[in-house]
Amino acid sequence: MLLKSLTLLLGSALICEGRVPQPDHRIIGGFPVTVETVPWQVYLKIKVTNEIGEDGYKFCGGVIYKEDIILTAAHCIVNIAADDISVYFGSSKNATGELVKVSKAISHEDYNGVNYSYANDIAVLVLSSPIPLGNNASTIELADETPEAGTEALITGWGDTDANDTDSSSNTLLGTFVTIQDQQSCRVIYSIADYFITDSMICVNNNGTGVCKVALLSAGRVPPVEERIVCGFPQDIEAAPWQVYVNIQKPNGDRGGCGGVIYAENIILTAAHCVDDHEATDISVYYGSSIKLEGDVANVSDVLVHGGYYPEGTNGNFANDIAVLILRTKIPLGSSAYPIEIADETPQPGRWALVTGWGSSIDDGSPGVKDLQGAYVLIEDHQNCEHQYRTLPRRLWWAFGQYSR
Repeated sequence: MLLKSLTLLLGSALICEGRVPQPDHRIIGGFPVTVETVPWQVYLKIKVTNEIGEDGYKFCGGVIYKEDIILTAAHCIVNIAADDISVYFGSSKNATGELVKVSKAISHEDYNGVNYSYANDIAVLVLSSPIPLGNNASTIELADETPEAGTEALITGWGDTDANDTDSSSNTLLGTFVTIQDQQSCRVIYSIADYFITDSMICVNNNGTGVCKVALLSAGRVPPVEERIVCGFPQDIEAAPWQVYVNIQKPNGDRGGCGGVIYAENIILTAAHCVDDHEATDISVYYGSSIKLEGDVANVSDVLVHGGYYPEGTNGNFANDIAVLILRTKIPLGSSAYPIEIADETPQPGRWALVTGWGSSIDDGSPGVKDLQGAYVLIEDHQNCEHQYRTLPRRLWWAFGQYSR
């Protein structure tokens, strides 16, 4: 049976002050996600009737399994007629995009939902017509085995954004990073509150880390230090509002550019190799837009390159490759322009990070892309890196990705 072979992700919050967390359907502290990043995500609008005969709606998420099959939670559609379920796909806004109706709704035969039991909480929706697949609508790849404890995952949805407000569902698709939790530990935690954790469930801790798989380095080849976003995904500026584009006017009249981040209203951090040997008057900063050379512009009053930086041609190894740009005017902060939060400690190996930029999207040195791209990368153990890059300093952080670098 298809339904019996599928596992269900059961989200849990971290334990706080001895309180057992309830199984959760919320995206607390999430960040905006484009539907191109998770094109299998769909939005379910479900008609319900209350005890006195008044009609209303409830909402759930789901994923595209096949062109005409949606997977969702059984508790969302149990005892609901197929005609009362609408599926919206191809948009990160709720109840927008393309609409398709449901011809059949099938809940797992062993789901009962009694006493907050989420065992077998999965359902299949058969669509009345197939979804046209493309960049905004694509089938999800299901895992062929249960993920190990410690594996990172990304969860997405339009759930509540405030832990204290059940009416705080987001209009925009949100995501958050979670870590797969050890099953035995999860059972112990939830047994205190009489929740029964089955082998078909997956417990997670919401700890703000990352997502994706990573491949081993190819044997014998030293990978280059990359400045590209290869095989990345489109990134909204609202999801990375600290991102700016540093435009550089060269003496010969040509223009170049690099990425940077907003550190404060009048301070930009960027790479030293981008602005070294350039006057402040040669540099302008574009912010507030995911499209290169669009948005608002701020001029630069001063350029401060790290004193320990050496250009690539002089024992160049990217050590201390950082610079500060002082802006002439302050950036007005908002949803599309906001300072980045700097880490207060070195990230541990195995943690995931999001990199963003306008670098080349293919691995052949081609010019950068027009639209902001993102990719998830894994922080690598420094000792492993030293075997590949033998002359590079310990102050650098290393990240590798299977599809992005």
